[in-house]
Amino acid sequence: MKKENKFFTSEFYLAITLLSLGEQLVEIKKDDNSGKAVFIFKVSGSLGKNVEGFRNGELRVEPRKLFLELRSLKSRLYNNY
Repeated sequence: MKKENKFFTSEFYLAITLLSLGEQLVEIKKDDNSGKAVFIFKVSGSLGKNVEGFRNGELRVEPRKLFLELRSLKSRLYNNY
């Protein structure tokens, strides 16, 4: 979902992958209806291609970077909620 040059997703693993690829996470909000975290990214020139690549299983990400982003994002989630 896109709003005002922002991309919203509640997919945890997509968010981690985007972070690993250098996309900028602007904010994490809690969805009032589902209670899920919503990750808000700044739209960049590569964001659409990265999201499409994730959904098609075509991306390659450095495993160590992915693991570090996973730990970091989990920590942010636990500290926010």
